[in-house]
Amino acid sequence: MKHVLIASVALLAAVSLTAQTDKPQQTTTTVDSPLVAAAKKTNRIGKKRIVITDQSVKTSTGHITTTKVLPEVKVRELEKPALQVLATEKKAKEDKDKKLAADRAAADKKAADEKQKRLARMAAAEEDGPYGDDPAHVEHELDQQAKAGANAPSKPADTKHP
Repeated sequence: MKHVLIASVALLAAVSLTAQTDKPQQTTTTVDSPLVAAAKKTNRIGKKRIVITDQSVKTSTGHITTTKVLPEVKVRELEKPALQVLATEKKAKEDKDKKLAADRAAADKKAADEKQKRLARMAAAEEDGPYGDDPAHVEHELDQQAKAGANAPSKPADTKHP
């Protein structure tokens, strides 16, 4: 039993020492950009390789070359049908804007009319007072209607139906 225990302790010590010595060494290399990596991978035989890195850009003096002969720039002209399409689109947009303005004006006029009617109703309600019509005046009118109804000839009885 002691032999198994000693063997397992020795094995554990050996594994921990091995793991401690197998640490990868840390390097201070920077990751290249995709363009630099592609330039390094090309390996052209017989040609001098020029690789542009951040360090070479920082130390360079930056020469710029120019030319006196400028190439002619060719711009494609718009075709007439495209111009016609643009004109019809512009006209359609203007018509739509006019219609929206007319609708907006009609809505504003309708809102103003509604407001005017509401103000007129409110003014009429104020003239009647907080309780509406004058009760004495209403009673007088009802009395007049009752007297007029009593003086009016009565209708003949309906003899068609029993």
